[in-house]
Amino acid sequence: AGDHSALDLLPSLDMPSLVIAGENDTFTPPAYAEEMAALLPKSELVLVQGGTHVVPLEQPDIVRARVEAFMRERVAR
Repeated sequence: AGDHSALDLLPSLDMPSLVIAGENDTFTPPAYAEEMAALLPKSELVLVQGGTHVVPLEQPDIVRARVEAFMRERVAR
């Protein structure tokens, strides 16, 4: 699984995409999230300060608010 990559497919995904990452994630470092967001044509990157790999559990209010806003702004039009 560690050798698998789908990065080459990301530019072909033509839909709004929200990439959320913790700035202190050592399992999936923020550079991966930044690369994903750069390759997704309609993406937004949210890098949560102080967050780790479990940022939805650590900062649920921040994550929930950003997901809800993203859905309102970019999906539910």
